[in-house]
Amino acid sequence: MTTLTLTPDTLVLELGGADRVLSLKSRLTVPLTAIGEAAVVERARIDPLRAVRAPGTHLPGVVASGTFYTHGRRVFANIREGRPALVLRLRGHRYHELIVRTDDVEADLARVRAALAGVTA
Repeated sequence: MTTLTLTPDTLVLELGGADRVLSLKSRLTVPLTAIGEAAVVERARIDPLRAVRAPGTHLPGVVASGTFYTHGRRVFANIREGRPALVLRLRGHRYHELIVRTDDVEADLARVRAALAGVTA
């Protein structure tokens, strides 16, 4: 599972347990100014025919965790495929998109949007 923490100017994603091992990553820090859009997808998925995993783990239809290259874009995912996930589209960051599962994606979406409103206000 991914834990999302917000500071006044950053979003921090911490991966724990098996997710840390599967993704080969323990933490991602993103400036709030890099987040262009935040949304929830009901059935998160990484297309195995269009995505190259490097590094990380992908068991199509089950789990995707790590860095993926798809359509010329770098994506970090930590999802259970077919389940809801938080999607953050970034600009000016090494990743173009973050797709992660959290305990409550809808509540985390609201928290991110509130933090973004504070940055632009």
